[in-house]
Amino acid sequence: MYSEVRKVRFSECDREGRLSLLSLLNYFQDIAESGCGSSALNMDIIRKAGRFYAVASWEIAVERSPSEGETVTVLAYLNADKNRLAVMSFELRNENGDVLCAAVCNMVLCSTETGRAAAKTSEMRRASELDAYSALQVTQPERRSGKENFCHSRYVCASDSMTDLNGHVNNAKYVHLIGDEVPPVSHLSKVYMHYHKPVFPREKLDVTVCENKGGRTIRILSADTGDLIFTADIVFKLN
Repeated sequence: MYSEVRKVRFSECDREGRLSLLSLLNYFQDIAESGCGSSALNMDIIRKAGRFYAVASWEIAVERSPSEGETVTVLAYLNADKNRLAVMSFELRNENGDVLCAAVCNMVLCSTETGRAAAKTSEMRRASELDAYSALQVTQPERRSGKENFCHSRYVCASDSMTDLNGHVNNAKYVHLIGDEVPPVSHLSKVYMHYHKPVFPREKLDVTVCENKGGRTIRILSADTGDLIFTADIVFKLN
């Protein structure tokens, strides 16, 4: 387990003055990187082995999003570290220790040469060190009854500034691509995000939104091929 204390900054907040979904993902991603120096996810070992972890999915539960200026503790746990799969869980706690947000991230180990799933090297296997803890019991999104009503579709283009060290758009930056379709975090109960294919800089994308009973589904497709790239299922808080 690894933890870090942070104060929510103005630049990290949405229009309601609370930590945005993008900033929340950045918090979790940053602590995963910071806490991996002595664990199975040591980034130096992974990069030397010609490997990287690609995020397959995020599953996020929101009790309350912290306000600007609020002090929070971010915690990360490595729950599973199999040959090609790693699972990390995260918590965001207030000063009283109450869990404000929790998440599970599933990642697939890939080769930097081929971009496909790849096995661990012997050095990576020796580095295994797990935290036997699960911060969040996540269930799959409930199947919502009723017809999906597609309200609109728009085209976007991935920018160079969204690219990470692996040469494709960083997983958190997908929220940038769908940002106009995501309500402030204070209105969210759960968010399920699934990454089907990587997005590369300057790739043209089609963002499609449909309203469901109690939530919203957002899909990113390739504007050229129509292939499904990313899906976000959002469940709203009950009024």
